[in-house]
Amino acid sequence: LADTAERDYFTLRARLIIMQKQLEGAQLYIREQCLR
Repeated sequence: LADTAERDYFTLRARLIIMQKQLEGAQLYIREQCLR
């Protein structure tokens, strides 16, 4: 794997992980709001 491709891959993975965490946080927030 070329250096740039490898870097892009890790950047993409990091973004995906961040997006997943944000999604989980949003779902948790919505669940808490609905339970009120």
